[in-house]
Amino acid sequence: MHTSTHPDPLAVSQQCWVNEILKDKRALEQLCGSIVRGISYPFGTVTRQAAETARMLGAEYARTVQSSGSFRIPEDFMYWNPTAHHNGEILQKGQDFLKIQQDWQPWLLYIWGHAYEFDYADGSGWTMIEDFCRLMGGKPEIWYATNIEIADYVNALRNLRFSADESMVFNPSALDIWISVDSQAVCIPAGQTVHLG
Repeated sequence: MHTSTHPDPLAVSQQCWVNEILKDKRALEQLCGSIVRGISYPFGTVTRQAAETARMLGAEYARTVQSSGSFRIPEDFMYWNPTAHHNGEILQKGQDFLKIQQDWQPWLLYIWGHAYEFDYADGSGWTMIEDFCRLMGGKPEIWYATNIEIADYVNALRNLRFSADESMVFNPSALDIWISVDSQAVCIPAGQTVHLG
């Protein structure tokens, strides 16, 4: 979702904000035939009230326009700051991301932007994004995922239930979740309990 008429959340009433989200959500769901569960805040403006209203109306993640420069997973997906804008230092960010040594910490490279911006600067944006895609594409160690796939997976990971001595783990979600046990990848199948020791 991006709202129906793109108002700044700071410039409209609560009722207007609700109507903007619901009108857009209904239209998108009718168009695509699936439940829309995310929002990008107009102008990147986010307030606590705007975020909580969007959450109440079914949003499970919301992207801002605050480039974090970080590869960290957000603590709260309703305040999801991307790594960088596509007109920024995306090639350097891509190279930095590829240098990370896997330590079973989930890392995320999140580039955001608008396709129409690729035409800026005499179309050089297209060259930059193509170079970035060549650098990052086709790597079996990278999971290429949508926003909602990432939010769903991380939330399922965070909802794993461990026994007091951490010898067992239960996965209440409908997703298979992978964890590291003694530096080994272990799958915790959906809806199952796994003995780890």
